[in-house]
Amino acid sequence: MKRFLIVLTALILGYLAYDTARYYLGWYIDLQPDVPVSAFMSTDAQHLYMDRGAGPEEFTVKGVNLGVGIPGEWATDYAVSKETYLRWFAQMQEMGANTVRVYITLHDDFYNAFYEYNTAREEANEEPLWLIHGVWVNDYIQNSHRDAYDKDFLETFVRDGRTLVDVLHGNKKISLGRGTGSGFYNKDVSRWVIGYILGVEWEDVTVTYTNHKYPDLPPYQGMYLSATEDASAFESMLAQVGDRIVSYESRRYKTQRLVAFSNWPTTDPFLYPEDITTFFMKCAQVDVEHIRTEDAFLAGQFASYHVYPYYPDYLNYILNPAAMDRTPIWDGKAVISRAETGPGTPIGSVLRRSDFYDETPARRTPTLPICAPCGGITRCPSSSPSSAFPPGAAWRRSTGTPDAIRAICPSRSRGRRSWTAGATSPRQTARAAASLPGRTSGSSAPGTPCTR
Repeated sequence: MKRFLIVLTALILGYLAYDTARYYLGWYIDLQPDVPVSAFMSTDAQHLYMDRGAGPEEFTVKGVNLGVGIPGEWATDYAVSKETYLRWFAQMQEMGANTVRVYITLHDDFYNAFYEYNTAREEANEEPLWLIHGVWVNDYIQNSHRDAYDKDFLETFVRDGRTLVDVLHGNKKISLGRGTGSGFYNKDVSRWVIGYILGVEWEDVTVTYTNHKYPDLPPYQGMYLSATEDASAFESMLAQVGDRIVSYESRRYKTQRLVAFSNWPTTDPFLYPEDITTFFMKCAQVDVEHIRTEDAFLAGQFASYHVYPYYPDYLNYILNPAAMDRTPIWDGKAVISRAETGPGTPIGSVLRRSDFYDETPARRTPTLPICAPCGGITRCPSSSPSSAFPPGAAWRRSTGTPDAIRAICPSRSRGRRSWTAGATSPRQTARAAASLPGRTSGSSAPGTPCTR
């Protein structure tokens, strides 16, 4: 009996050690080191391509953003049920979408529903729903004293990316309390994942502080992604994160998928006129053209650019120059190329009024352009700026700005809008991912049903 108990205890401890090493720590042994890496998605300078077995064919993303909250529940409770996800997936494809984009690792209910839904679609010889998945960066880390090379920023970013890779391949367990979803992720949904969007809307103070702190940092050189000689310290950090995540998936799972790095007007790579940089804080730039794809990266990069119909305010000055108190010095051409020796890129080639407004005489309603793959204009009424921020919504200034940033950006006054009664977070109310021309997709507000 004693020997039996010893053997049983050893087996239990062995199983717990294996379970922890594989599903929690991500340890693995590559038993097939000579198996070639594959990728069913690829890209060139203008288009995305999908290989369904008969060779690459051009693929157009028609996307819907999906948030994590539902009415009456905290977003961090991840309260959406599997049945609700299944219903939403069907409604997305009924409206003409072919892709769903999520921002953070969700509860296992999402992936179980996604697996069940797409398996049934394929068994019925119907088009599955594709997935673009984000890797979230904690807001507290971004707004703290840390730069992007602090281990709490960089190493956590990489670890969360590796965790997501394991989640999508059905090879992870996540406990409660990490800030993301949790559960036992044992459904391999990776064959429907076309790409990753790494990061969030970068805080301009974090970007500028990092670049100011490491002005002479050598550009990162990786096997799959590298930074060019023109890359800033922050851009070099992004190249490192992307390279390490692609490397992990290539080595462990022998597969790759597209990669993009999140961006938005606050840190876009364009130069704005003095009126904008003086009265609005536009002091940071992130240019993913400074991240180079190496030959070993079969899938490639695409661009992700978030555009909101209400933020930052200077977009309204650019799109409506006549509304200013005086004639703007740029005459409607506010954005020029970061390469100062180049011919310049007019704002009209990047952002258009039609991207934000229905130009009918009767009313002018904010619209989300990529919400309507079936044609026409699709509106998400609940994403109206007035529903998120009534007139006169208060402003507050962010605190904890490093002295270096105050010196570089003395006119910091934008901050974040504080919430008013009945208002919701703008990022939950009206988030749209729009594209640089010919490079990526846009999408509608997360969790917001879209109607024609």
